[in-house]
Amino acid sequence: MKVTMMLADAAQAVNGKLYIIGGGWSVTGPGPTAYSIALKVEVPWDETNKRHTLVLRLLDEDGHPVRVPAPNGDQVALEIPADFEVGRPAEFSRAAPSTCLSS
Repeated sequence: MKVTMMLADAAQAVNGKLYIIGGGWSVTGPGPTAYSIALKVEVPWDETNKRHTLVLRLLDEDGHPVRVPAPNGDQVALEIPADFEVGRPAEFSRAAPSTCLSS
């Protein structure tokens, strides 16, 4: 599986296309900034029609999880899990990957 990820001002997946506005930045601040995370996941032909799990984790510069307050007051690692399945189009050959887009 191959994942391409980008920070953007805005992103939207529509009809199999990923629309990205103001994408590719990596520095922001000093105050909070609104953003989108654009993902393109390429799934090999032999991995289609199967459930997959993707977990997006925010890590600090040392590779440690960034912790945020939970509703109960605890500090938890910032993670976004996603389960997905990509179908296998009939006209695709074994060499062609299928793609899942998300924003």
